[in-house]
Amino acid sequence: MNPTKKVLILTLCFLVLFQFSVFGAATPPDVSAESAILVDANTGQILYEKNIDESLSPASITKIMTAIIVLENVKDFSEMVTISESVAELSQEGMQLNAGETLSVEDLFNAMVIGSANDASEALAEYVGDGSVDKFVELMNAKAQEIGALNTSFKNPHGLTEEGHVTTARDIAVIAQYALGLDYLKEVMLKSEYRIFREGTDTEIETTNNLLNSYEGITGMKTGYTSKAGYCFVGSATRDDKSFIAVVLKSKSAKSRFTEAAALMDYGFDNFQMTEIQAAKSPITELEIKNGKPVPLVTEKAFSLMLQEDEESQISKNVILEKDVKAPVKKDTVLGKVQYLKDGSVIGEVNLVAEKNVRRNITTYLWFRLFILLLIIMALRFIYKLQKRRKYGRVDVSQKKSGGSGFYDNFSNF
Repeated sequence: MNPTKKVLILTLCFLVLFQFSVFGAATPPDVSAESAILVDANTGQILYEKNIDESLSPASITKIMTAIIVLENVKDFSEMVTISESVAELSQEGMQLNAGETLSVEDLFNAMVIGSANDASEALAEYVGDGSVDKFVELMNAKAQEIGALNTSFKNPHGLTEEGHVTTARDIAVIAQYALGLDYLKEVMLKSEYRIFREGTDTEIETTNNLLNSYEGITGMKTGYTSKAGYCFVGSATRDDKSFIAVVLKSKSAKSRFTEAAALMDYGFDNFQMTEIQAAKSPITELEIKNGKPVPLVTEKAFSLMLQEDEESQISKNVILEKDVKAPVKKDTVLGKVQYLKDGSVIGEVNLVAEKNVRRNITTYLWFRLFILLLIIMALRFIYKLQKRRKYGRVDVSQKKSGGSGFYDNFSNF
């Protein structure tokens, strides 16, 4: 072999081994989108981030929240919705609905989720909001705050450009994780097409999610595009016991939003394993209890993280305990928490609970102290009488004749 080639091969091998032995963690994919995030769909743990708190327009990803509100406020999806004039004005942005036309909630819901129909979104918002889209949007914003999407502000149910209609990649991941807990929504997101039978015509709805039939383990989610928002996508996938959510905002092209989201999820599947950091009921520390004995504190539940190889050693703990805890304490009472940190940031926490009951020390009760005081007084009285009898060298004959015990009769004079 040519000596130069041999040196080159050895150098490359060394560099590869050096990269994995020293740096350990695999290199995440190169993402050109303005903002992106990869999270564990079960825990919300962030595995990759890029400008995740940047305020951006979500375009039609908005419809995930619209779907959540509809699902949580409509019991019967066979209910019929009459299309209003204002909805019909959005006909070029969806199904081309006509004023006065009636469709079921189910048809409109499928058209919105699968085909991203803006007019269907508006019709559902009017229906749930009793004719008021603004009322529906209030429900959207309230739900966002409730589930922890704190930097999100919705102005409409479809995602068309409007001043102040913004969110973040972090918040979209939160909303997506919540949405994956709704079975019917997951079912609809997995449909590649849907047919709606309308008077005089049938409408064929096709999915906008290009990963639906091409990415292994895909479980759905949503696309989005406006000139302001750029190309957006949130996707989710599950393989075996791993589930991930990838969010890509303001990507450069329709194609790149899918390839970059797929690359992020591949990065998760290929490099992360669920690792138990702390077992349930693990002893952590001991807490002093006022008026009682110290109590051992244990973890309330197990704590696990998605980690790459050799990352477990990078996890540290920070224990926070309640102060001035007084007995009695019942078993399993929360008395603190243990935080788990990586690179100085908290990535999770578990409550610390009392391992056993702690009784209040009997000596701390007022009645016990009064009883002890009474015994002391009685004893002192007895000693006083005894010393007095010895001093005068005689015994009280009258007490003997009356059959008194001496000790208790003395207290009748006290």
